Amino acid sequence: MTVITKNQYLSHVLLEIYDSANWLFNDARWLGNEKTFLPLLEDNEFLFVCDGSRAVGFLSYHKKCRGHVVITGLYVVKDFQNKGAASVLMAELKQASVGLALVAKVMKTAEWARNFYQKHGFSVVDKNSPIHSDLSGFIKHNEWSEIYQKVMK
Repeated sequence: MTVITKNQYLSHVLLEIYDSANWLFNDARWLGNEKTFLPLLEDNEFLFVCDGSRAVGFLSYHKKCRGHVVITGLYVVKDFQNKGAASVLMAELKQASVGLALVAKVMKTAEWARNFYQKHGFSVVDKNSPIHSDLSGFIKHNEWSEIYQKVMK
């Protein structure tokens, strides 16, 4: 038997969800291992969607940038994708973010992600918009990504 910390356990759970969610990318494990998630646990808040006692998805975010909630991750295990789990997470975040702007970086090739954010009222932010410089410390814009935003009223 092994004793682990709360953050080690959460990191393990996040990695399991992340690996299952990324089946379209042949489980590339872009983030590495459980240790890779530890900094994410320190800098972000998390919402989990559960099926019974099992977490089947998570949404990570932070509110460190004035007036913005930056979504840093939204993943749902393969068996629960396209069944409303991500929408439940997004609805919870929207409810807690009235008066703020929600922002997410999305891969241009991830059509399902772009469709999801558009379905939830997000729109692409022009790369010449001031939001890119305002959030440059939190969101690294790349050629392969787009920034989406929704202002919560």
